[in-house]
Amino acid sequence: METVVRDYERRVIHDPGKLPGQIADFARSQPDGKFTNGFTNGYRMEHRVYILGKTNIGGVYQGTRTQVHTMLELAGTIDFALNDWFRDPGDIEEYVLQKIGAVGAVPTELPRATPYRIVDRWSARFDARVLLTSSLSGFRSEKNIR
Repeated sequence: METVVRDYERRVIHDPGKLPGQIADFARSQPDGKFTNGFTNGYRMEHRVYILGKTNIGGVYQGTRTQVHTMLELAGTIDFALNDWFRDPGDIEEYVLQKIGAVGAVPTELPRATPYRIVDRWSARFDARVLLTSSLSGFRSEKNIR
């Protein structure tokens, strides 16, 4: 799982337009004090571990926000959770059978394979200073970037 976590870290955590931007934007919408919010998304991971296919990674971040002039000081923790199944590594149900309304019509598991859950959990801390005005800040979620 370390390979998957490192790939997720590179793609989502180290990019200020992804999770850091989401946290900053959410904190901007809150008053000073404590804040909590959740997140989840699916990520293609078969290039890292074949059996994963599209993997759901999400979690909860919680922290504190303090406004100092035109800046926000943020600090807190993020609890991550990876949830997947070794069942349909090609995501045939998601990409083919759902579109034609035939889920369950044909087996999607590998021959003689027993489905089982793949779960991983980890935590991280964050400390940041971001501009209060998101349009001036490099830390804002991509949906707000023009």
